[in-house]
Amino acid sequence: MKNVHTLLDEYRDDMLRDLAELVAIPSVAVVTPGDHPFGDDVQRAFEWMLARAEREGFDTFNADNYGGHVEFGGWEYDEDGDRAGRSDEVVGMVGHLDVVPVEPKDWKTDPFAMVREDGKLIGRGTGDDKGPTVACFYAMKALNDAGYRPKKRVRMILGLDEETNWTGMEKYLEKVPAPDMTFVPDSGFPLIYAEKGFVTFTLAAKFGSGRAGGTELRSLKGGSVVNAVPAEAKALIRASSYERIRDKLDAFRAETGYTMKSQLRGKSLEITAIGKAAHAAIPQAGLNAISVLMQFLGRIEDWNNEDVRDFITFYNTHIAMETDGRSMNLGVSDDIVGPLTFNVGLLKGDGKAASISVNCRCPVMFTDEDLYAAILPVCEKWDLGVVKESYKKALYVPKESAFIQTLMDCYRAFTGDTEHEPMTMGGATYARTLPNAVAFGARFPGDPSLAHQANEYTLEESLMRAAHIYAEAIVRLAECDDPSAEQTVRLASLADTERLGRLIAKNAKPGMVVALSGDLGAGKTTLTQAIAKELGVKEDVTSPTFTLIREYTDGRMPLYHFDVYRLSSAEELEEIGCEEYFYGKGLSVVEWADRAGSLIPDDAVRISLAYGEKENERVATVTGMPVTGFASKKRRK
Repeated sequence: MKNVHTLLDEYRDDMLRDLAELVAIPSVAVVTPGDHPFGDDVQRAFEWMLARAEREGFDTFNADNYGGHVEFGGWEYDEDGDRAGRSDEVVGMVGHLDVVPVEPKDWKTDPFAMVREDGKLIGRGTGDDKGPTVACFYAMKALNDAGYRPKKRVRMILGLDEETNWTGMEKYLEKVPAPDMTFVPDSGFPLIYAEKGFVTFTLAAKFGSGRAGGTELRSLKGGSVVNAVPAEAKALIRASSYERIRDKLDAFRAETGYTMKSQLRGKSLEITAIGKAAHAAIPQAGLNAISVLMQFLGRIEDWNNEDVRDFITFYNTHIAMETDGRSMNLGVSDDIVGPLTFNVGLLKGDGKAASISVNCRCPVMFTDEDLYAAILPVCEKWDLGVVKESYKKALYVPKESAFIQTLMDCYRAFTGDTEHEPMTMGGATYARTLPNAVAFGARFPGDPSLAHQANEYTLEESLMRAAHIYAEAIVRLAECDDPSAEQTVRLASLADTERLGRLIAKNAKPGMVVALSGDLGAGKTTLTQAIAKELGVKEDVTSPTFTLIREYTDGRMPLYHFDVYRLSSAEELEEIGCEEYFYGKGLSVVEWADRAGSLIPDDAVRISLAYGEKENERVATVTGMPVTGFASKKRRK
């Protein structure tokens, strides 16, 4: 059987064709009543992936269209090579098939028609997360096709609303126990061993009646989502004269260098602050337009409402331009993920009330209860209401663990990269929904990070390399029987030789070659007869010594039986068209295969038979196929 990495290289075009089909489905999750909880497009992507897996013979599971999985391996075998049970241990991977929305005008190409250009795979989801999900699927396919038998189940979980609410994973885990260990291909290599906790909440203030005269607040608006640094914020105010306010705005711009604009809207003045967008995980990388706006509003002394003034003063006293929350009593840190980050993502207000929505990324042991206890004194002082919205517990797997070290070994073996170490991040992946789970690839150090952006792409070579790493990780974590391992098994009797033949026949696939060698009378023909019987061949199978080959076509697949003992040269075998048989639709069994030289395919199952110490005992040395149910000793080639 072929080496798994050779197969992955051969599958490149198939893998990219499948990815293109998946990218063509605009699977943006939309909460929908009925049987398709995340909308018809997400459902199409889900059904496409399940159907693709079933064509490969994998087991599939559908959790009421909230999510599902693809699975193989973990089977236990009896002495005849038949399945006798299945392991409860599971090695998991988690990908997601939903994508974020697109703005077509911002794309140079159709976002849902993958373009393969200059080493790039351009299209929505190629990097996040359809590309990595397909890479994991092909790692499973290559292992299965190469004859690997994982001792543990290998399961790829398919998430359907990772970009929105994560309810699908919750529903899935209500029906299926979590794997024992899981990697998530939705971040970067080498791996992420810790993710900060998430707390999202809103602080709200009510405004009483204002006095006549002075500056009146009409509205406040800033940001579009809580998990991003807002790039724009606006305030609409009304005053008897705007010249003084515009003078303050000019002075503020000159002093701070911030970009501010003002424009009349009827009888009101709209003030706009421009910031710089960034992910809420790294608010220090952006410039919060809400904070810029509130800083300027603090320069206005004659607000006609004391409650409005107090809200602005609260903001500039306890938040201002800080991104670590220290003035909200949240200046906490740890040695694993570092300091808490504090991002005001949304601002809403009018003349009656105002609110800000905040997203905090917290140290590993700092919980939502810890956070609310810390901010309570500040909120009570300023008479602010607190609306608790969401909490995601931090993820932490010690990087010294055997699980982490195994994944790191796989990464380093295929990259030679000994410089980069396991990382932490403020972002979130599905890993935090599962015990003993980490994010593992698929983006390599130095690769562009274009998730959620227009013209998203992943690098073709990086995706292929990730598939190789994932295959090796599965082998290591699932303790696969490796068909490239040389196994020496004792055949204590004729019955054992026949049992080995039945095992070979049960694993036979079209184009498979079994190359037999060994002493005269060691049992090569007996083994072939057992193979033929299990295939359903009704004719008597005898050695074709004087004809080189005999064909048997009445079984479940053709059997081509070669005996090349009297072969004068390898060229003679080539002249009869042996390659048409070796790479054809049947199983080829070649006795005295050592005489055929390089004509025997590299991926052939090779079996050498020798006499044992006892009468009727034989010793078989097998490579290219796992052998179960025999007294054996394995060693890696």
